[in-house]
Amino acid sequence: MSTIVKTKNYNWWVSLLKGILLIFFGAWLFESPNENLIKLSFVFGVLILIGGLLEVGLAFKSRNTHSNWDRALTSGILDILLGVLLMANPSFILFLITLLISIWLLFRGILSIRYAFLLKEAQNANWFWSLIFGILLILFGGIFVWHPGFIGFTLGIWAALAFISLGVLRIIFAFKKPSVKIIEL
Repeated sequence: MSTIVKTKNYNWWVSLLKGILLIFFGAWLFESPNENLIKLSFVFGVLILIGGLLEVGLAFKSRNTHSNWDRALTSGILDILLGVLLMANPSFILFLITLLISIWLLFRGILSIRYAFLLKEAQNANWFWSLIFGILLILFGGIFVWHPGFIGFTLGIWAALAFISLGVLRIIFAFKKPSVKIIEL
């Protein structure tokens, strides 16, 4: 077995361009998180629809060569339906996320309060913290139920921060990695 080390030219400018685009996209998302997140949901709908159409096409193309082509077909059809749903009503995804997170927070809050009382019965000194966090979780769950826009705003801010962070990382890589060594065995 031999080891060959090759030096591959790294297109640093591609990483730099991606980084700049990601930062601009993150800044755009920061501008108006709720509205832009709905636009982003529409874009995701288009991408999911295109992926679903491609998957359905590939499933039919491979139906004679692959025994599990029907799974790909089913998955593609579900992607098409989700893509159309997101394009027709992009705010639906925000509603769905808000509903799921709200139910989860309420459930976890109730469990935390129940656990606090069990800790109190066991004379554990930390029962109070479990009670406080349970109440806070229920409070946040209630806020999301009564003000669903709050979670959209929060998701928009976190998504913007993620895109900006990824953009900065890409720019750093553009200047720190002028070449990449590939090791083949």
